[in-house]
Amino acid sequence: MRLFTISLLVAAALAQNTATIFGTVRDAGGAVVPGASVSATHVQTGAVRTAATNDTGDFVLVQLPVGTFSVRANAPGFKESVQTDVLIQVNENRRVDFSLQVGQVTERIEVEAQAAQVETRTGSISEVIDSRRISDLPLNGRNPVLLQTLVAGVGRRGGRDQQQNETISVNGSAFRGNNYALDGGDNQDPFFNTPAPFPNPDALQEFSIETNAYGADKGRNAGAFVSAVTRSGTNQLHGALFEYLRNEKLNARDFFAVTVPPFKRNQYGGTVGGPIRRDRTFFFASYQATRERSAPGVTTALVPTPAMRRGDFSGLTNRVIRDPNGGNFPGNVIPPSRVYQPSIKFLDTFIPLPNRPDGLLSFASAQTIDDDQIIGKIDHHVGAPHRLSFRFLYNDNGTRQAVGTIPNLLANIP
Repeated sequence: MRLFTISLLVAAALAQNTATIFGTVRDAGGAVVPGASVSATHVQTGAVRTAATNDTGDFVLVQLPVGTFSVRANAPGFKESVQTDVLIQVNENRRVDFSLQVGQVTERIEVEAQAAQVETRTGSISEVIDSRRISDLPLNGRNPVLLQTLVAGVGRRGGRDQQQNETISVNGSAFRGNNYALDGGDNQDPFFNTPAPFPNPDALQEFSIETNAYGADKGRNAGAFVSAVTRSGTNQLHGALFEYLRNEKLNARDFFAVTVPPFKRNQYGGTVGGPIRRDRTFFFASYQATRERSAPGVTTALVPTPAMRRGDFSGLTNRVIRDPNGGNFPGNVIPPSRVYQPSIKFLDTFIPLPNRPDGLLSFASAQTIDDDQIIGKIDHHVGAPHRLSFRFLYNDNGTRQAVGTIPNLLANIP
């Protein structure tokens, strides 16, 4: 299955994958300082956002990209105060307060930011899965969706959805009751209300999962709201290559098995990101390929016999074939003139005949996975407070595997 998405992110969408810095500026005596200038510099890209305090000394900087900031405040007659290493995460409201000392504006007081305090601006219950946990924790299959289970109240429901993700239940809700967003845009499978393909771990910056009391803008379902952010380029050129190998030659034989079943899985790829124009325009690209070959599985299915394909259902002793025009077909045999000929051609072309004495069809089905994911992203700082992001994600998933049955063509016979 191929999935190709393009996102052009504007302010309204960015509200779901950015963060906020707010606080109060006071003097040494505790009095508020109105009209003070507050600026936040994104360490990784050099982007600057500014604001001024109001009459109560409060300020707010909204729609900030995730990462580390240096925040400074200054006002006439006071020394400049700087707080460094202010780390903000997706959907976080980070409080940063200042106490200005009397002095010359050219003088500066620099302190290292304290750890984030308890969230007081919103009442939602949430947790952020940061880049360190994404990259360092063992992750079978390299599917970041499974990291949701690190959060209290989140558990595996069992089974898989249409994207082959393990189904996740939050606080006992249905696995289709969660909302997923990527870079501020909807990331849902529109038909099944399950997550669309996620970026691979090397392309994912972090994601937050809100499990209760989230805002109306993140509602719609009763489960969780998951907001993920892809990585962006910075002023430093950086890249990485990876290869993950699993092979039957490295596996132990099951105690009851005669041999080790065939299994080969390779996941390889890389990332690269950096500046196009320093402090202004940045790029990031990621590629991941997955190749898997495993032991063939066996599919067993009930398929129409040659007689059934021509309208003769007399072999069905427990079913009665009804005539749409009224009554039943005598002997469960549909007259040849009433049989739609193209349907016979379709069955003969695509549906095999039974190959077992009991009238069932059994066949071996190779189990293979050929998946390719390509992600590209460009960020451009137009100028405070405007920022433009372009991101595309291409995911081509070719999966062949044995299934429990093929469509049961006899299931809907009345």
